[in-house]
Amino acid sequence: MGDGERRLWRAVLEQAYEDAEMPAIGEETGAEPLDATRARRYLRADSSFEGANLELVCEFADVPADRVFLWARQRYPLEQTIEKPMECDGPAAALTTGP
Repeated sequence: MGDGERRLWRAVLEQAYEDAEMPAIGEETGAEPLDATRARRYLRADSSFEGANLELVCEFADVPADRVFLWARQRYPLEQTIEKPMECDGPAAALTTGP
Protein backbone atom coordinates (compact mmCIF):
# COMPACT_ATOMS: atom_id res chain seq x y z
CA MET A 1 0.00 0.00 0.00
CA GLY A 2 1.31 3.41 -0.91
CA ASP A 3 1.62 6.56 1.16
CA GLY A 4 -1.44 8.09 -0.50
CA GLU A 5 -3.67 5.18 0.53
CA ARG A 6 -2.26 5.17 4.04
CA ARG A 7 -2.96 8.92 4.33
CA LEU A 8 -6.52 8.32 3.12
CA TRP A 9 -7.19 5.72 5.84
CA ARG A 10 -5.58 7.93 8.47
CA ALA A 11 -7.92 10.70 7.34
CA VAL A 12 -10.83 8.29 7.97
CA LEU A 13 -9.59 7.81 11.55
CA GLU A 14 -9.08 11.55 11.94
CA GLN A 15 -12.64 12.24 10.78
CA ALA A 16 -13.98 9.71 13.28
CA TYR A 17 -12.03 11.51 16.01
CA GLU A 18 -13.34 14.93 14.90
CA ASP A 19 -16.89 13.59 14.87
CA ALA A 20 -16.43 12.08 18.35
CA GLU A 21 -15.24 15.44 19.69
CA MET A 22 -18.32 17.39 18.52
CA PRO A 23 -19.61 19.67 21.27
CA ALA A 24 -22.99 19.13 22.91
CA ILE A 25 -26.05 20.57 21.18
CA GLY A 26 -27.57 23.47 23.03
CA GLU A 27 -26.54 24.63 26.44
CA GLU A 28 -29.84 23.66 28.05
CA THR A 29 -30.00 20.00 27.08
CA GLY A 30 -26.33 19.13 26.78
CA ALA A 31 -27.36 16.42 24.32
CA GLU A 32 -24.59 14.87 22.28
CA PRO A 33 -24.93 14.99 18.46
CA LEU A 34 -25.82 11.67 16.83
CA ASP A 35 -22.61 11.76 14.77
CA ALA A 36 -20.57 12.10 17.96
CA THR A 37 -22.36 9.14 19.53
CA ARG A 38 -21.78 6.99 16.48
CA ALA A 39 -18.11 8.00 16.19
CA ARG A 40 -17.47 7.20 19.85
CA ARG A 41 -19.16 3.81 19.52
CA TYR A 42 -17.03 3.15 16.44
CA LEU A 43 -13.75 4.19 18.04
CA ARG A 44 -14.51 2.16 21.19
CA ALA A 45 -15.52 -0.81 19.01
CA ASP A 46 -18.73 -1.27 21.01
CA SER A 47 -19.93 -4.07 18.72
CA SER A 48 -18.10 -6.86 16.95
CA PHE A 49 -19.00 -5.27 13.60
CA GLU A 50 -17.52 -1.92 14.64
CA GLY A 51 -14.45 -3.65 16.02
CA ALA A 52 -13.81 -5.62 12.84
CA ASN A 53 -14.36 -2.54 10.70
CA LEU A 54 -12.06 -0.40 12.83
CA GLU A 55 -9.36 -3.08 12.84
CA LEU A 56 -9.42 -3.10 9.04
CA VAL A 57 -9.24 0.70 8.84
CA CYS A 58 -6.35 0.70 11.34
CA GLU A 59 -4.55 -1.97 9.34
CA PHE A 60 -4.87 0.11 6.17
CA ALA A 61 -3.77 3.24 8.07
CA ASP A 62 -0.81 1.38 9.60
CA VAL A 63 -2.02 2.28 13.10
CA PRO A 64 -2.21 -0.29 15.94
CA ALA A 65 -5.92 -1.01 16.45
CA ASP A 66 -5.46 -2.11 20.06
CA ARG A 67 -4.06 1.31 20.92
CA VAL A 68 -7.02 3.04 19.25
CA PHE A 69 -9.49 0.83 21.19
CA LEU A 70 -7.72 1.46 24.50
CA TRP A 71 -7.42 5.20 23.91
CA ALA A 72 -11.07 5.56 22.87
CA ARG A 73 -12.36 3.50 25.80
CA GLN A 74 -10.44 5.74 28.19
CA ARG A 75 -11.38 8.98 26.44
CA TYR A 76 -15.06 8.09 25.87
CA PRO A 77 -16.06 5.74 28.69
CA LEU A 78 -19.49 4.17 28.58
CA GLU A 79 -21.84 6.08 30.82
CA GLN A 80 -22.86 4.39 34.02
CA THR A 81 -26.57 3.70 34.24
CA ILE A 82 -28.36 3.62 37.53
CA GLU A 83 -31.31 1.31 37.70
CA LYS A 84 -34.24 2.44 39.74
CA PRO A 85 -35.29 -0.07 42.36
CA MET A 86 -38.79 -1.46 41.90
CA GLU A 87 -41.38 -0.62 44.47
CA CYS A 88 -42.81 -3.68 46.16
CA ASP A 89 -46.36 -2.49 45.72
CA GLY A 90 -45.99 -0.69 42.39
CA PRO A 91 -47.37 -1.85 39.02
CA ALA A 92 -44.04 -3.39 37.99
CA ALA A 93 -44.08 -5.61 41.07
CA ALA A 94 -47.30 -7.21 39.87
CA LEU A 95 -45.55 -8.36 36.72
CA THR A 96 -42.65 -10.01 38.56
CA THR A 97 -44.46 -11.76 41.37
CA GLY A 98 -46.58 -14.84 41.16
CA PRO A 99 -50.30 -15.09 41.91
